[in-house]
Amino acid sequence: MKKILVTGATGFLGAHVIAALLRKNEGKVIGFKRSNSPMHLVTDFQDQVKWIDGDILDIFSLEDAMEGVDEVYHTAAIVSYHPSLKSEMENVNIEGTANVVNACLEKKVGKLLHISSIAAIGRINGQSLVSEKNKWNTWAGTSSYGMTKHKAEIEVFRGIAEGLHANMINPSVIIGSGYWDRGTSRFFPRVHHGQKLYPAGATGFVDVKDVAELSIRLMNQPDSGKRVIANAVNLNFLEFFNLLAKKMNVPGPSFKVNSFLAGVAWRTEAIRSKLFNVAPFLTKETAHAAMTKFEFDNTLSKEMLDMQYRNFEQTVERTAKDYLAWYTR
Repeated sequence: MKKILVTGATGFLGAHVIAALLRKNEGKVIGFKRSNSPMHLVTDFQDQVKWIDGDILDIFSLEDAMEGVDEVYHTAAIVSYHPSLKSEMENVNIEGTANVVNACLEKKVGKLLHISSIAAIGRINGQSLVSEKNKWNTWAGTSSYGMTKHKAEIEVFRGIAEGLHANMINPSVIIGSGYWDRGTSRFFPRVHHGQKLYPAGATGFVDVKDVAELSIRLMNQPDSGKRVIANAVNLNFLEFFNLLAKKMNVPGPSFKVNSFLAGVAWRTEAIRSKLFNVAPFLTKETAHAAMTKFEFDNTLSKEMLDMQYRNFEQTVERTAKDYLAWYTR
């Protein structure tokens, strides 16, 4: 039976990857986590996993954890658009990925699957459809997070050049049940509590369960050096927020945000976050991203991996149900 290591094992995506691996009986799963990581998302299958405490910034703990491992799913990362976390993102997303690659090479791990992001894919002026063919470029909407994920991909490709079998997926905005006070799961409490504003932009969305499924399918491919976009549907933000509102039986947003109001909003949110010492829901980078319109091509995932994405309305309905159960418990 294969030995499979998952970094970021108790995080939003890592927990769903582990759940999918166990459900498919892919092998013996090892969860690599920090000693103080919350276990809320893995309680249902906690006893089925071998847990190892460590840190991707500690190469020695990584190498110890990879002893005899056949496959590594690298999900650990910091996802943030807050300027204050730029240095931490550079450390975790870039240096941490370099450490994972180096440990895989040192321990002769058979395969690596790296979870990247659509933020690491370049944009072409005047072209709204984004595919895997797009070359990286620094454009007006490039975020610090996107830059760190791009540089993390460079580390993976460096590992491939050194003989590592590795592939990566680039998910769009991942939706699913997680920690309701962070990440994309925060959309649900925001809409539930009466968010009235919506930005003019559009982007792609994908079920976290589909990202986990696609990761396993790509891991099981014989070829190396592939990158695949994971995206179920392209929606504008009004459509997305109205869908959330519908599934939670609350009014949807009604006021469209223009560029001026977006600027006011992120500045106001910056002040609020400093006053109350909380993470801002909106930053300059997220405000800019929310005003842009891009669609993400999922053709490769369908043709190469025979991926059939879940109905996105059902994804939102399931997640809304989980959120409301948590909120009213």
